[in-house]
Amino acid sequence: MEKLMYPKEIIKLLRTIQNFFTSLKYDIFVIIVNFRNVNAGQNLRYH
Repeated sequence: MEKLMYPKEIIKLLRTIQNFFTSLKYDIFVIIVNFRNVNAGQNLRYH
């Protein structure tokens, strides 16, 4: 087990993963908000 990752590489990897999940969460949030807005618009139309 000589080939251990250096701390810098580990930090870089963690940051990449964190950025990926942050953007993923943001995308999901936007989709949910848009979906709710569409539903609200439909509800207003029908009532």
